[in-house]
Amino acid sequence: MIPLSVPNIGPLEREYVAQALASGWVGPAGPFVERFEDLVAKAAGRNWAIATITGSAALHAAALEAGFAYRQIDVPRHAFPAMRNVLIAIDAKIRLVNGGQQHDHETYSVSFKSIVCDRAPAIAEEWDEPSDIIDCYSFAANKIATSGHGGAIVGDNVEQEKRLRSALHQGYGRPGVFNYRMANLNAALGCAQMERLNELKKAKRRIWNRYEAANLPMIERGASRWMATVNLPHGVVDYLKEIGIESRAEPSGGVSLPSSTSITEAEQDEVIRACESWCRQAVEPIERHFIPSSAL
Repeated sequence: MIPLSVPNIGPLEREYVAQALASGWVGPAGPFVERFEDLVAKAAGRNWAIATITGSAALHAAALEAGFAYRQIDVPRHAFPAMRNVLIAIDAKIRLVNGGQQHDHETYSVSFKSIVCDRAPAIAEEWDEPSDIIDCYSFAANKIATSGHGGAIVGDNVEQEKRLRSALHQGYGRPGVFNYRMANLNAALGCAQMERLNELKKAKRRIWNRYEAANLPMIERGASRWMATVNLPHGVVDYLKEIGIESRAEPSGGVSLPSSTSITEAEQDEVIRACESWCRQAVEPIERHFIPSSAL
């Protein structure tokens, strides 16, 4: 099976995780967490970063800091459901609006005053935004850089950082609100990935560009190129699965193809040929601005 998107784990990741295990500090906080936060803040171009155990935990804490509870929040209809689920949990009123096709930048606000941005995979992508916006990232296993399971809140406002850190430092005699801190063991993996970030991001772009060069009808979903999504009907997903290729039907339309940073050119060529083959034999009509590479 050619997987959709799996982590790229190498010697550096194994070394750092081994160091965390040897130290005995595998739980919340720890030296790797501090290092990871520094790397994330620098990559995001912000003053601070707070590591959390999941991306959803980051969104939850950020939404409460922004005052979203019990307020009406516009939610992009096709956005990943993490923030929508958070808003339901804090009794916010959800109003669905158009949008959600972008992986890299989905904003949520109260009257455009307090703004939280879900930038799940888009670490180190530039975006011109006000200094008081709170950005949230995910470092789940299928993201460009992973900590296995984790997230981060980033920003510039020092008072916001103080309030968030206070809320997230429950335990060890501290009266916080949530125990959402990242474990040192996760952060060790995350540090190695962040140190390899340029390499991993280049691989994602290379994969996306090869699909585009093969004349697959790519859907623009953000500069991070986290997922390589093509404008093909969802029916192709079952066909690809039958021949050992994992893909994903996107709620906003299109199908995401394998884009692991470790995918080989031979594997990617196999995916391209499979898409071409499905298009030739598909019964349902297809809007063809897709010209199979074999026809060129």
